[in-house]
Amino acid sequence: MTKFIGSTQGYSGNDDGLCIYTVTSIDEEHYSPIGSGRDNRCWGWYPTLKEAKTAVKNNAGDMAECCSYTHIVIEKTACGIPSLGMAGDSDETENWYKWKMDPSDPYHFRGQWHTCKKPKWSEGIVGMGLG
Repeated sequence: MTKFIGSTQGYSGNDDGLCIYTVTSIDEEHYSPIGSGRDNRCWGWYPTLKEAKTAVKNNAGDMAECCSYTHIVIEKTACGIPSLGMAGDSDETENWYKWKMDPSDPYHFRGQWHTCKKPKWSEGIVGMGLG
């Protein structure tokens, strides 16, 4: 059962610890001064971090969209109406990946997601999946 904190201050989760893990592809250029017009795309959510990581590892649904996106972030989000994501800076809260193309593929469609640190351009940004 969800317990609201206050009707005027908004609601940032629930009190029983339920959460989801959103998986969002991001184009790094969008966050640069010149921008590319592409943005980000939340592919969906998983009930466990393990399932979300497996989806990224398998590039489920072509999350790179033929190299349209440079990064993926898995974000832990409280169920309910989250306002600022989950607090903390750990693997449980955010998991970042960068797309690395297969150099043997002349069309640049093949590659893999590799873990990476939170990019500098993304500092101070949370809630990319539910925006």
